[in-house]
Amino acid sequence: FMDQVPIENARVSIIAFGYEGGEHYQMDGLVNPELLKYVHLVTPLQETATVKNTKGIKEQIDDITEIFGNVSPLGVATLAAIDHLEKNGSTDGNAAIIVIADGAIATGGSTSSYDVDNVDIAIDRANSHDWKLFTIQMNNGGSFSDSSTESTRMRNMAEKTGVGSFGYVN
Repeated sequence: FMDQVPIENARVSIIAFGYEGGEHYQMDGLVNPELLKYVHLVTPLQETATVKNTKGIKEQIDDITEIFGNVSPLGVATLAAIDHLEKNGSTDGNAAIIVIADGAIATGGSTSSYDVDNVDIAIDRANSHDWKLFTIQMNNGGSFSDSSTESTRMRNMAEKTGVGSFGYVN
């Protein structure tokens, strides 16, 4: 993906989620702010023209995939990405978010239902800015069928923000 980003007119940021440790993302207005300890701003939003070599960003993505956790607050992480775009001057209709996840929501304890709601809130907030949510489902060795809750959630994130079925990859 990074090799395809147009250098002259794009910005990129990386937000990771699913593990505890490191500096977590800060934002207000969440029903369950304790889940932010599993959401991390890895690379702040930056002009790709200032990135001389995308190799560093690709290495950061590779490093993230080596970290595994048992908590995946998909809704909070998507809201954090939207919040980061809002705070950094992204304009309506001129941004997109690529969500790479398995689609599962595992928050530990009783907060899972709140994070399911957060996915719907994230879809609504993205739509309010005319920002698209492209989703790539990491299907954990094929453990999620096309009709599973997890697959449906990832597909809905793309389809409900106007990307259509081409915005979802499993």
